Amino acid sequence: MDAITELGLKFPSIVDVEEQIAGPFDIGSTPYTVLFGPDGKPVATDLHGDAIEAAVKEALE
Repeated sequence: MDAITELGLKFPSIVDVEEQIAGPFDIGSTPYTVLFGPDGKPVATDLHGDAIEAAVKEALE
């Protein structure tokens, strides 16, 4: 968690040492981005680069 503070990250970040979150989402590596909809369910997963912006735009339409 110190790295999150030191880097001044402004977005939600989770440190999942015991893989309680990674297991259900089948996360094999980090960083791993999950975009959640208003209902709290994942809309898109494993996003990188331009795909993040595209998924957010699509979700907001």
